[in-house]
Amino acid sequence: MIKNHNQAMSLTELIIASALVGIVMIGAISIDYALRTSRQNLSISGDLSNRLAAAMLSLTRDGMQTSGSGDNPGIVYDDAGNVRNICFRHDVSDPGLFTDDLWNCYSHDATNLLYRCENLNAALAADGECPDPRRQLITLTSNNFFDVTTTLAEGLTRVESVKFLLTTRQNPAAAAQPLSNPEYSLESVIHPHGQSM
Repeated sequence: MIKNHNQAMSLTELIIASALVGIVMIGAISIDYALRTSRQNLSISGDLSNRLAAAMLSLTRDGMQTSGSGDNPGIVYDDAGNVRNICFRHDVSDPGLFTDDLWNCYSHDATNLLYRCENLNAALAADGECPDPRRQLITLTSNNFFDVTTTLAEGLTRVESVKFLLTTRQNPAAAAQPLSNPEYSLESVIHPHGQSM
């Protein structure tokens, strides 16, 4: 004799099992969404902090390699108004002759974009604007990205130091938020050693 012990699930058991499967699926989807969002935010913030560090490295390197003297400092800057710029002279061939040197300039426009233009002649550097071709470095949250400290000695203005402060956010136009729009800042002070008396 063959006995058949087929037992089906009751309607209550079926509803409870379906609800448990649904809860597990919602948990799995939530974890997947959280991991994807976290990875995307880390990628964006990592890229932003890397670009900020690269911009600071470029500024400080050019500032430290400035060639000049007490009566001809090799740094030209305009720190008034919405458009600010700073240029650094680099020696090309003859250290005693400044007319053969080239200039690297950083210009910050009214839209808070920081540009770098390189290998300019003295006339373009004195103008202060970065002509094309220029390279966009980063978008800053304010136009005050440098502060030059000078001293006056024996009738000569000497550049003592240049302080750079770069601050940016993923969305610079929006307010800083610790999680959704974090703010990153780097500060550096250089004392151009090419400034001999």
